[in-house]
Amino acid sequence: MQDKKYVSKKELWMYALGAGGQGMIYASMSGKISDYYTNVLQLDLMFVLILMLAARIWDAINDPLMGMIVDRRSLKTGRMRPYIIIATPIISVLTILMFLSPNLEPVPLMIFTAVVYILWGMAYTLADVPFWTLPNVLTPNSKERSDVISFTKIINSIGSAFPEIFFAVVPIVVGLFISQDTDPIAFGKIKYLVIAILTVVIGGVLYINSYFHIKEKVVLPDKKKVPGQPGSLS
Repeated sequence: MQDKKYVSKKELWMYALGAGGQGMIYASMSGKISDYYTNVLQLDLMFVLILMLAARIWDAINDPLMGMIVDRRSLKTGRMRPYIIIATPIISVLTILMFLSPNLEPVPLMIFTAVVYILWGMAYTLADVPFWTLPNVLTPNSKERSDVISFTKIINSIGSAFPEIFFAVVPIVVGLFISQDTDPIAFGKIKYLVIAILTVVIGGVLYINSYFHIKEKVVLPDKKKVPGQPGSLS
């Protein structure tokens, strides 16, 4: 079994490119969100710090909960794959909402921001935990599984670098229509929204496309039904 290959080159690339798309979406949010909240939405810095701390605390609870959900039962089209289809549209919508810059009073704006930010983190966990567990069901070959993870991490890192390109190019394009010096707030709102749309479209397509090209070959029993029983080949 250790010599047999179960993951084709096409399947490997489609899974890895999906990880690249995921990295692109995550980096577009995490890399600049503090600047966006404080300098564009002009939210109070203490509020932003508390929000991010609360989100990290909730993530520490939410991540293992998601792992337990995945372990408990399979869905009709697999144990891990379905979450790509389920989570991608939710993440895409929430990413756009995060950078939509609604024209609200300070308190409603803080409430809106907090709700979207927390929901985004939950949606990302909904996709992230099953996605990075997929190598366990793509192949029973431990050596091949390690190779899949290593290659996929590389492509994920490359995808994570793409938003930096967007942050370099998009301001130039936006500057053709609105001056950053004249109206820096409006300039920032348009810049961040355009970058969010770009990353959601490109990253989301790459991410959701992986669903159609990968196959779960190792069947893991639902822990609720057969505790402790090892997986078997389908």
